[in-house]
Amino acid sequence: MIKKIFIILILVYSISFSKPEKPDYYPLHIGDKWIYEHTELPPNVTTRFNTIEIIDTTTINYKLYFLCQEQIGSFWGYDPYGYGYFHKDSLNQLWFVNYYTKKERKSIDFNRTPGLVSTYFDSVNNMTTKNALLDTNDLQITPAGIFYDCYHFWSETVEIYTDYHSWYAPNIGFVHSLAEGEELVLYGACINGVVYGDTNISVPSQIMQSGIQQVNDFTLDQNYPNPFNSDTEIRYTLQQKGNVQLIIYNLQGQPVRTLVTGYCQSGEYTTRWNGCDDTGAPLSSGIYFYRLTIDGQAAATKRLVMVK
Repeated sequence: MIKKIFIILILVYSISFSKPEKPDYYPLHIGDKWIYEHTELPPNVTTRFNTIEIIDTTTINYKLYFLCQEQIGSFWGYDPYGYGYFHKDSLNQLWFVNYYTKKERKSIDFNRTPGLVSTYFDSVNNMTTKNALLDTNDLQITPAGIFYDCYHFWSETVEIYTDYHSWYAPNIGFVHSLAEGEELVLYGACINGVVYGDTNISVPSQIMQSGIQQVNDFTLDQNYPNPFNSDTEIRYTLQQKGNVQLIIYNLQGQPVRTLVTGYCQSGEYTTRWNGCDDTGAPLSSGIYFYRLTIDGQAAATKRLVMVK
């Protein structure tokens, strides 16, 4: 009897003090796919879609690497030809191998101490880079969904004074980046068979030709004009009645202006935003998101740019 109690106590102790499994901030499976809306920022605003997909695996330096292919644009700044290998080790560090040179380097360390700035010198490009993990619980609002507990990384190239911010969501991976002159935001993904947002866009001709996002029982149009200076118009259509909210968010995911809140009948609606917050104070130029929800469940999010 004493032996059984002792065994039970050991089991309870092991369960109580075992470390919970950490979320995967960079999932890697063959078939995983991410689609990013890639925008060149003002004064010359252009948009295209980049599709990243894991297509194969291989062994490099006795480690399993996943081959990623990008259909459009540069490969996150690493490889202009659109290919790269990634490996995640047991220490939760992400490694990258150039598809052509086969040079290996550590790309991201998800276990690093927040706020600790590191500096390294890139002998290939003769550039000095500083980087840090700024936060581990950021909120990110993207067309693919709202993501909590995101890791926020920062880097700076010292010689040319450029800042780069990137965010990674648990069990999703890379969801947003913001640099001087451009922005990438997750539009859709398929991770280990789970679909987020829209994963059907993969070629330039499909870049939101109608500017409309259809979600369940309503449609949300792209604002016009976009970019805008003084004010912009947002249209949406409800297929059925319900409690509706239309809210403007900043890049940090903070609500800055509530445009619509309340019960609405089915039909077409138009509202305008003058670039001010809920207190009437004008907001600064930049990128914002507007999000429409009905009955607190179905939701659609789109991005707008204000230039003053």
